Amino acid sequence: LESPESPTFFQHAIKSDEIPYPLIINSIDSYLLSLLHSGDSISLYLRYSKGSEKKTGGGAVIQEVSGAMRSESEKKLDLIFSRLKVLEVKPVEKHNSIDAPFAGDEKKVGTIAVKVSTKQYAQLKVIEGKGELIIIPERPGQKLPSRIRVGNLLPVFSSIDELRGKN
Repeated sequence: LESPESPTFFQHAIKSDEIPYPLIINSIDSYLLSLLHSGDSISLYLRYSKGSEKKTGGGAVIQEVSGAMRSESEKKLDLIFSRLKVLEVKPVEKHNSIDAPFAGDEKKVGTIAVKVSTKQYAQLKVIEGKGELIIIPERPGQKLPSRIRVGNLLPVFSSIDELRGKN
């Protein structure tokens, strides 16, 4: 048994095809630093706004979002990965600053390192900057939804889309 503070902890805690992936925690989500511990499981969701996609000449897809998130009814939360094991929970020292691929201008208060496969790591690198990663702690027996839409939670937004003909 090895402590997470040990210099060789990550070497012994992960397999050869796994990588520790740091999730930056901002001040709004600071409660996660005291709630989560090494060995806990989390789910990662991506919060994004649905935009229109255009193909460029080279076949690449560009996603456009007009205005500020276009419409509240187009916000979505999709499950990216579930049952990711927490390796380390580390508050940031007061004098350090962290650059985060997913955070805006909010104050960074810590990191949570999770164990991901090399494939999952590559997928996370692809989605960086496409939306906001949301960390949901998992508990045994808990069943989390794979997709959440604003229109499902607040029917007033789905009825607006129906009136506009956007089903």
